[in-house]
Amino acid sequence: MRAAWIKWKIYIRWKNQWGKFLNRRGYSGYIFAITAFFLDVIEAIFYFFSAYAVLKLVIMNEFLHTATTGAPFLDFLLQKISQINNNVYILWQFYFVYVIVFSVIAGIKASKWNLSSMDKEWLLSHFKLSLSKANSMVIFETICWNIRSFIIHILTLLFSLSYAIGLNISMVIGLTLLSFSLYLFVSIAVSFSHTFYVYKFIIEKPFVNKVAKIVISRMIIFSIGYFFAAKFTGWLIDIPFIKENPTSESFEKWSNKGWEILFDSVTTIKINLSFFDIFTANSLYTYIGTILMCMFTMVFYLLFIILFKENPNRRSAEYFDRLPSPLLKVPFLKKKAFTILLFIRSSFFQKRLPYMFGDFVYWFSVGIFSGLLANLDDEYKVQQLVFSFFILYHIYFLAERHYQHFIGGMALESDGTNVLIYLNAGKNLWYVFKQKFFVYIITLIPLIIIGDFIVYILTPISLTTIIWLLSMQILALNAFGALNYISSAFYPHFEFRNAEELNEFGDKKMVDSILDAMSLFIILPSMTIPMVLFIMGYLTKSQYLFINPIFLAIYLFGMLFISLLIVKRKLNKKQFIY
Repeated sequence: MRAAWIKWKIYIRWKNQWGKFLNRRGYSGYIFAITAFFLDVIEAIFYFFSAYAVLKLVIMNEFLHTATTGAPFLDFLLQKISQINNNVYILWQFYFVYVIVFSVIAGIKASKWNLSSMDKEWLLSHFKLSLSKANSMVIFETICWNIRSFIIHILTLLFSLSYAIGLNISMVIGLTLLSFSLYLFVSIAVSFSHTFYVYKFIIEKPFVNKVAKIVISRMIIFSIGYFFAAKFTGWLIDIPFIKENPTSESFEKWSNKGWEILFDSVTTIKINLSFFDIFTANSLYTYIGTILMCMFTMVFYLLFIILFKENPNRRSAEYFDRLPSPLLKVPFLKKKAFTILLFIRSSFFQKRLPYMFGDFVYWFSVGIFSGLLANLDDEYKVQQLVFSFFILYHIYFLAERHYQHFIGGMALESDGTNVLIYLNAGKNLWYVFKQKFFVYIITLIPLIIIGDFIVYILTPISLTTIIWLLSMQILALNAFGALNYISSAFYPHFEFRNAEELNEFGDKKMVDSILDAMSLFIILPSMTIPMVLFIMGYLTKSQYLFINPIFLAIYLFGMLFISLLIVKRKLNKKQFIY
């Protein structure tokens, strides 16, 4: 029964992912569906030959190991590559670390899918199952679904590495089984641990304890970023290409100094990771035995977690029921208050409450920028370089991550078929978008303000400068945030069965991939043109101060206008929502 249910669910997920292509009229839909099906095969072949080419032409190329380029960075890389070639077990170290990281990410995804899934209720009502068994089935189904990505990204690397080294077929089969077992054990253990943590976090009382844990964890991450960046401030000030007469010798000296600081920072962390010491052994079987011992340890831990029988519906929501009431008294929020109330009172929001305080990446980045700017008051060009990253790249990735964290409440389709309530009331999808986009922006602005305030307190930046940075960041947030909704405007999926599924539809992923590529390789670099011209000496300080704010404002306003225009034209059309 369980195997049949998992097989049935995987089939439904695949059909859901590519269903819109299959349902198109004519042969074009079928051709596209078949092409999409074979894209995985093409991607796997590409990964195999790419990895094999890197291994044979670079890492295992004896000529490169004895060559010298005169460039310190390239010579450093060649030296490290030579060390890898002399010790093949380093390659296996990187491989198995990659497997573990992949498995951890897959486990967290499976847990998030389980937390948003209604399949548990269906299983509990149709079969005589305990809550822990229902959780296990949903999680295991998601992990089985991710085997497709495991084959493409992990096994192709294993096969190319084994072929390049010359392992026999029996060893390859053994390593394949080992990798697959490691994936299953780690992903299942992580998924249950994550589910256990979220359930315990939801029902924890009082609410102050939750906030205290969230704030303390963010403070620790911020401090790590701050002190790490402070070590590199002096090195960053000495960038050769911002000097009047840079030379190759000055660049070599500057590059070597950077590597010394990096290695000194890393080696000061005295953590004995015996797990990695096994790679000094001369036998791969020693490594395999150690991995198997880790697996048995995970099994016992997993058995403990499975015994958890807490009901996820027992959560402390009373605080959220009282919290939004003052919003109704705020003049400019009165019309939007109901949308905000629905969002923050939802179980989806409560399960992701820590992200409302900013994720670890955000606070680490704020710490990095604070540490760098703390000692750059007299280095105007370097300061402007940091400002550009603080406004553009920092906000771009924050906008994308925040949308992904709360996609089940902020996406255009997050209401599912309940969107018919708006349509029956005479509203269109453009109205729905405005509600969702408002919640998206209003939940991020306080976070950015707090981050900028901390930067202002810890650095010598003037109040005028921090206000300008904040205004540019809010404008960038609107411009980059609108990009997240374009794929939903072109291919809305109100028929989703799980909020996490909104990230998996093939048509939306294609649009998002195109937008990501355009943003990272065209839009963001082009926004830094005035800054680059200033650093290279083609613009004076007064010219830069006049041109850069106007250039950024016009660029971001234009980007926001075009994005909203595209979304509005698509959503104002009179067409069925499916």
